[in-house]
Amino acid sequence: MHATVVALAAALAADPGAAQPPDGRSTPAAPSAPDEQGALHEPGEAIAALVEARVDAERAHLARLGVWAGVNVVAGAALLALARPETSPLPTPATLLEGFAVQSLAWGGINLAIVGLGLASTPAPVTTREAALAAEDDLGKVLWVNVGLDAGYMMAGGALWGASLAGAKPAEQWRSHGVGIVTQGLGLAVLDVIAVWDSAPREEALQALPPSPSLSSSP
Repeated sequence: MHATVVALAAALAADPGAAQPPDGRSTPAAPSAPDEQGALHEPGEAIAALVEARVDAERAHLARLGVWAGVNVVAGAALLALARPETSPLPTPATLLEGFAVQSLAWGGINLAIVGLGLASTPAPVTTREAALAAEDDLGKVLWVNVGLDAGYMMAGGALWGASLAGAKPAEQWRSHGVGIVTQGLGLAVLDVIAVWDSAPREEALQALPPSPSLSSSP
């Protein structure tokens, strides 16, 4: 999909226009021909395809986040059952897992709520190159902010982990919560970087398209 749209944008950026015969008379430009996959070389169609690709990518990102959140909720619940004496089937409850389990459950629940809100929202209609570029740019900014936050989560978790090694008590709980937060930050960072990587070709394709006509311009 991305390769087709980028190739389409490159063809439009070349702007072949109307051919000029030797006698100087203008020859009307030939109708847009379908490309090898049947897409017409028209700016409006390219913009619509790129907008649709962005919306699909946002949904795919939410789906990946939902899977990650669901795994954390299930794993967190199972680990918490093993960690607590009243529910653990083990002769000695694995108390070291308790903080990790609590973090998994908490982050998983929050992320599931974020996924639900995201899937319930309706994307605003976008019809111009400029609006499509702005929407793609906004998405990229949000994703990069998230990557920065993910790094902050990992540093915070690492600080708790380090505190356990420095003698903070109870050391098991500090270490368990720290490892849990680092794990969550790392998982979210991977998902956000994938989304950033996916956004770059769409932005390049939009930049290659000609500007949309101004509504206020006179004929």
